[in-house]
Amino acid sequence: MEKPLLSILALCYNHQSFLDVALESIAGIDYQPIEVWIADDHSLDDSKSILKKWQAKRPDWNFVYQDQNLGNCKTFNGLLAKCRGEFVIDFATDDLLIAENINNWINHFQLYPDAAFCYADAIVFDQKRKTEHLFSKRLKRRNMPEGNILNQLLEQPFICPPAVLFRKSALEKVGGYDPQLAFEDLDIWLRLAKEFNVVYFNQAIVKYRKHSNSLSASLLRSRNQKILTSTILIIKRISNWETFKKGNLAYFSFIKYHLKIAGALQFKEEANFFYTILINSNKGVFEDRFWNWISKIRIPLYKFVTYYYKHFQ
Repeated sequence: MEKPLLSILALCYNHQSFLDVALESIAGIDYQPIEVWIADDHSLDDSKSILKKWQAKRPDWNFVYQDQNLGNCKTFNGLLAKCRGEFVIDFATDDLLIAENINNWINHFQLYPDAAFCYADAIVFDQKRKTEHLFSKRLKRRNMPEGNILNQLLEQPFICPPAVLFRKSALEKVGGYDPQLAFEDLDIWLRLAKEFNVVYFNQAIVKYRKHSNSLSASLLRSRNQKILTSTILIIKRISNWETFKKGNLAYFSFIKYHLKIAGALQFKEEANFFYTILINSNKGVFEDRFWNWISKIRIPLYKFVTYYYKHFQ
């Protein structure tokens, strides 16, 4: 079987502390054929000068330096349009690729030509606690979902965001990442799973760095409203899909979870959006009314929430 071209699209924004080891993990991959694209999204730290040194060392890699910050979605789409690979890895340069497992990952994905992406296991490195654990070990699942996984994507998260190998043609068919959003992973998985099957690979292929500066951590630590705004845009999109039109257990659990977060952070418009869905579907209970009420009171309780996550999580 002919080996497909692999495109690694590496996105950097203020990753100077992690950049060298991240790029070394790419350099250690022995898979061929491969092309590497690296974009600096107008970093404010010393990332650009580090990348310039790597550019001199690796003239076979492609480097893009943006003169303004475009965000992850637009930056990725720009690289996607330039790359030629059949398979694509979206790689953040604060993570590490586990080079010795890349060949097996690609070989496995080739067995499923109807799949849009192949998600794998990962090693999660907790930057604060200096501990590591296998991503799958923390999940309460006997089997990892495969095939038509659309409905299951709103359940407890079972995909580690950087551990995904995409088929470029599938990404292009659904239009790539949505540049309106502050985060891309759940949205692109939903849109791809609506059209294609999905497959799982049971080896760890990335070391995922969990740290306080990540986008996901900023929701509770820094009261990042953009994340909830993006979640609302995703819900508005999928609410008319046949799978979610009448709602189901996973859908309503997803809504309730985000209502609780919006309430705890006292984002009253966002909380009311989630609460209205539950009330109109006769799914609202006392707990939901409580979190919607909390979002509206004038006492800044959210300061306790953000303080707790900054100092104890």
